[in-house]
Amino acid sequence: MKTISGFLCILLALAHFPSTGEAGESSGGWAGRLPLGATAPAKLVPSGQEFFKGASFVGAQVCKGCHEKQYEEWSRTWHAQMERWPSTATVLGDFNNVTIEFKGLEVDSLKGGKERITAAVRLTTEGGKYFFTLLDKDKSANDQTYEVAKTLGGKWDQHYEAKVGENFYPTPMRWSARDKEWLTGGYRPGDWFLGDGTPDGIPRKPGQLLIHRAAEAKCAGCHMTGYAPEFDKEAKRWKGPAPGVELGIACEKCHGPGSLHVAEARAAGGQPGATKPGKILHPLKDLTARQQNQLCAQCHGRNTNKKERENAFPVGFLPGDTNIQDQISLWSYSGDPNPDHFRYFWPNDWAKRNRQQWQDFTKSTHFTKTAVTCLTCHTFHGQWAENQLRLSREQLCAECHTGTGLAKRPNVELFTGSPMEKAGTTCVDCHMPKIGYRTTATTSVRQHWDTTSHTFMVATPLLTLQYGVRSACDQCHQAGGKSVLTLPPEAAQGMLQGRQAQIRALLDQAQQAIAKAEATQDRVTRSRGSGRTTSVEAVLGKAKGNVSLILLDGSMGFHNGAKAEALLKEATALAEQASRMASRR
Repeated sequence: MKTISGFLCILLALAHFPSTGEAGESSGGWAGRLPLGATAPAKLVPSGQEFFKGASFVGAQVCKGCHEKQYEEWSRTWHAQMERWPSTATVLGDFNNVTIEFKGLEVDSLKGGKERITAAVRLTTEGGKYFFTLLDKDKSANDQTYEVAKTLGGKWDQHYEAKVGENFYPTPMRWSARDKEWLTGGYRPGDWFLGDGTPDGIPRKPGQLLIHRAAEAKCAGCHMTGYAPEFDKEAKRWKGPAPGVELGIACEKCHGPGSLHVAEARAAGGQPGATKPGKILHPLKDLTARQQNQLCAQCHGRNTNKKERENAFPVGFLPGDTNIQDQISLWSYSGDPNPDHFRYFWPNDWAKRNRQQWQDFTKSTHFTKTAVTCLTCHTFHGQWAENQLRLSREQLCAECHTGTGLAKRPNVELFTGSPMEKAGTTCVDCHMPKIGYRTTATTSVRQHWDTTSHTFMVATPLLTLQYGVRSACDQCHQAGGKSVLTLPPEAAQGMLQGRQAQIRALLDQAQQAIAKAEATQDRVTRSRGSGRTTSVEAVLGKAKGNVSLILLDGSMGFHNGAKAEALLKEATALAEQASRMASRR
C-alpha cells in the first residue's frame, strides 16, 4: 500500500480541444489507427436506411469467409461474447446445488397491491445443462423449474435467460465475475414471484410471467445483431428472430447488413480483395463523427423507445443513421416522465449506472467542441489494450493533451514528475473516475464501483458535498483505497481549493510583474526614441512562456503543484529582471 505525498487528488479543468463546432454536426471522420487527424469520410452516407436499402443480415460466419483475420480479432472482444449459448465454457456461475435468497422483494400480491417477501431460488446442473428452480417452501408442488437457455456477458457480471414458451426471459440470478459470487440483489427477481400472504410468496407460473419484461423487448436489440422485435397481439408473444440474426454484437451491427456486399464479392469471383467495398461500411472511415457516435449511442445510452415503449432500444437503426433522437427517449435525472429513472443518475445528471456512456459523453467538450468520437479511443479489431482501447489509457490522452498534440495543452508536460504520476495515478483516474456501477452487492463486497464516467470532468469532493457524487479522490484517499491517507470530503475540498488559491496568487503576481516590465520597456523606448531591446524581450518571452504553460494546462497547479509554483516564481523573477534591464538602458 502506497502513501501518496503532496497533493491529495488531481483537480483538473478539462483542457479544451480547438473548437470545430457542435460535434454532432462535424463531418470529420477519424482516419488511421490513431486519432491524429480528421479527414472527410471516404463515402458520403446520407443515412443507413438509404445506403442499405434491400440488404439483409447474413451472420458473422459468412463474413469470416473473406475476412478471417478481422473475424478472429472480433471474436476475442466482449462484444462477440455478449450473448452465448450455455456450456461449461460459457457459464461462469455456481450451479452446484446452490440456494440463493432475495430478501425484501416487493412483488405483486394475488390479493391486489404489493407484498414484501423473501424469495428463494435453487441452482442445479445435470447432463451439461443448467437449471434454476423457483421455490415455494410452504408447498413444493408450486415450485417452477426452468433451464438456462442463454448467457449474457461475463466481464463484470453474467446474466442468464430462460426460454419460457416462445420467448426468453432474464432470469432472477446474476453472477459477479469478479467476486465469483451470486449478487444478493440478482436481476429483478420480483418479476418471478407473487405475494400469497406467506413470507416466501409463490412462484409465478409460465403463463403469469410479464411479457413486457421478455428479453425480446428489453435485451435482444442490443445483445443480438439484426433483431427487430415484433409483438403478436393475438398470441401475446414476441415473434422470433429472422434468418441472419445472431447472438452477440457481431460484424453487421457496426458495418451494416451484408447481403448485398456478399453478392458483390461473389459476382467478382469470391476472393478476398477481389472487389472494393460497395454496400458495406467501415465506421471509422466512412461515417461522420455524428454517425459514429450515434452508432454506439443506440446501445450505450439507456433509453426507452418512443414508438413502442416496451422496447429499451431503437428498432431498425442502421450504421449511418442520424435520427436516434427521433426514435428513443434517453433516461435522465430530471425531465424524464418515468419517476424511477432518476435513480440511475447522480443529482447533477452524471451517470450512476452502466450503459449510460452516451448521456455522459454529450456533456463533455470532447463532444460539444471537437470531432472526437467513441472510435477515437475504442477499437474492435487489431491490437487493443484494456477495455478495447486503441492504446493504453495513458498513451491515448498523451496523443492529444501535450503542447505539441492536437489539443495544444501541456497537460502531460506539467503532470510528468508529479507525486501522483510517481504513485501510479493516470489521467483517467480523475477525469474518468469510477463513479458508477453495473454490479450490485455480493456477500463479500457491499458496493462495486466498476463503471467509468465519460463526462471527462473531475468528480471533485465539492460534488460529493453538493450532490453525493462519489469523489474521484475516494479511489485513493478512502479506507481500502490505494493510499493509507484518508480525508473526509470537506477537508479534501478545502485542501484542493487552498492549493489552487496559492497558484492563482502566484499567477497574478507573475502577470503583474510581466505587465510592469512591459510598461517599463515601453516607457524607456518612448523616451529614447528607440526600438525594444532584444535581450529584454528574450527574458520577457521566457516569463510569458512559463505563465502560458500554467494557463494552458488549466489545472491551477494540481497536475503538478511544485512544478507550477516553480514556473510561476521563475516567471516573476524573470519579469523583474527584465524591468531592471530595461531601466538600465
